[in-house]
Order: sequence, then C-alpha cells, then structure tokens
Amino acid sequence: ISDGFAELSKMPEIDRLLDFAIFAKDVGVSKPDPKLFQLAVSKAEELLKGPCAPAECVMVGDSYPKDVVGAQAVGFKAVYFDNPKSFPRAECGQARPSSPLACDHRISSLEELGPVLDAWTAP
Repeated sequence: ISDGFAELSKMPEIDRLLDFAIFAKDVGVSKPDPKLFQLAVSKAEELLKGPCAPAECVMVGDSYPKDVVGAQAVGFKAVYFDNPKSFPRAECGQARPSSPLACDHRISSLEELGPVLDAWTAP
C-alpha cells in the first residue's frame, strides 16, 4: 500500500517481496484510510482463493502515523521501517516518532524483515 508513485519494477529489492501492490492514487484516498487496507485484504483473498483475516496481513512502512497506525487500526500486524534515509524522513522532514512505539516490530533494514516474518509464520 503506497501513497507514492513508485515503479516497483525499478526497485527489485522491494518488488520481490510483494505479491501485489495497491496505490492510493488508484483508489482515491490516502493512508491511513481504512479503504486501502481493506482493499489489500480483498486482493489477498483473490490470490489465496479463500478467506484472509486482517490479522494475517502485515504492513511494512516507513511512515509511522500512516503505515503503522493505519494498519493496526484495521487489525494488520505492523512493522515500522525505522530508517533515517527513508523518503518521509529524508525528503519530507518527518520526525522519528517518540518512544515507546506501538508497532509489532521495528526494523532498520529490509534484510531484517525475513526473520521477522519467519518467526510469525513458524509452527
């Protein structure tokens, strides 16, 4: 789920992690609007050919108020990508949120994401 206009094909390190992408511009609302997250659940159900609960979904994002708070409001797990070089912080001047953070996990590099997801899906 993105408010941006990223061309994922030009970002293979992110594109390879995704089964699909939803862009706010295509829906007509911005994060943290629940419509975006609900659309993601519907898209996951299409791919799975069956039900998918919001609690089975994970949002990874670099904007704490839009990504983490928005995702958790609809029942997703939320991973905060806490990186000072991320677009909201480096380009938009977004301040790092004050602690304690209410995210399900916090990472500072994409390399940390795999072990987090593995731990959540382990039997």
